[in-house]
Amino acid sequence: MKTISGFIILVIMFCMSFRLSAEPSPYTVSLAVSAGALVGQSEEIVYKLSNSDTYLSQLLWDMKPLAYIGTEFAISRKKPLEKWGVFSTISLKFGIPMETGVMEDRDWDSPDNRLTNFSSHDNYTQKAFLCDISPIGVSFPIVSSVLIRVYPVFSYMYFSWASRDGYLQYERYDWETMPVSGPMINYSQSWMLASQGIGLWVPFLKVLSAGIDFQIGSVLSCTALDEHISRNVRFKDRISGGCFFEAKGVFTFSPISWLDITLSAGGRYITGSRGVSYMNDDPTPVSGAGAGYSVADIGLSVKARF
Repeated sequence: MKTISGFIILVIMFCMSFRLSAEPSPYTVSLAVSAGALVGQSEEIVYKLSNSDTYLSQLLWDMKPLAYIGTEFAISRKKPLEKWGVFSTISLKFGIPMETGVMEDRDWDSPDNRLTNFSSHDNYTQKAFLCDISPIGVSFPIVSSVLIRVYPVFSYMYFSWASRDGYLQYERYDWETMPVSGPMINYSQSWMLASQGIGLWVPFLKVLSAGIDFQIGSVLSCTALDEHISRNVRFKDRISGGCFFEAKGVFTFSPISWLDITLSAGGRYITGSRGVSYMNDDPTPVSGAGAGYSVADIGLSVKARF
């Protein structure tokens, strides 16, 4: 939150500098509002403590889809194709609490690592918050109508889910379907990510432009909390490492000089994050832990420049 507050103060200072300066500034401040949907799932994995490659459990938490609203603040050059410049952005997205598909839980509770249990439950996304901050990036034209952007990104994501109702199946009962009702499992993930981004932006036909961006990085940390309501037990996972990748394409219509209407589509993928899991308040790890994230993001935004 301190970083977000600092960025807002920086925006205000830029706005004030425009008024105080005798000459027009080559930079502009923009504000966008957006709406869209996340489509995919987060993954919760329990590994054997002595063998980090052997699954004990896998839980898949759907977001199919999760609607969101968002906003973005940015500082950039008014005419980026004229010469090199710097830019800074902060993007915030807020998920709308809703039912978002199912949660599937698989257990391999046998000496030969055979699938023994399966359950499926209605999944509700209770909270979702995504924040991406690029404190400073550099843009420069390589030809008259192609712009390259290079920038670091620091990201924070928080999700909270609740599963309820559904059914259970066990190998020892010949996979008979047993309906259940009521709350089952609550789960949350808190991600801290760092990545390096690169993008291309190309204007054409005066009022249209298109761009594509790629980011690659790693997971600084992920803290997950798993509450099994019927068993009255809580697991806390501390996870780090792994690979983070994101790709996004945008198509923009600019009917007037200070207004952009942008359609975007992309995806974010996290894999390979590992750590350990603790049960209740016991300081001794009880198992290995992992987490994953594989989600597409489709959005529409309206941006005004000042």
